[in-house]
Amino acid sequence: MVSKKDLASMYRKINERFFDGRLPTVSVRYSDDLIEEHADGIYTLDGEILIASYLRVSYGLTQIVLIHEMVHVELGDAYRGYPGDGGHGMRFQARLVELFNAGVYDNLL
Repeated sequence: MVSKKDLASMYRKINERFFDGRLPTVSVRYSDDLIEEHADGIYTLDGEILIASYLRVSYGLTQIVLIHEMVHVELGDAYRGYPGDGGHGMRFQARLVELFNAGVYDNLL
């Protein structure tokens, strides 16, 4: 089981290694409320990352969702992408590819 303390540590380590420590410190926690959102994770307008609580059984899946939300943190609230893509446009996708190539997903699953 991945604890809240593990989440904070995971965020710090990924931030240091793959984002050069540039991301702000944000609260990261599990939430039961995301089932209603049909989401595995969200970056809230309050600057908090919520991860679906059913993922706490998997370190790898939790980290994959966390990385996704960390890209939202990096791009900031101003990045919206194109209408209808939920902030997952070309800049977002390009950043995920950069992180993939840097090895952020290695050995997760």
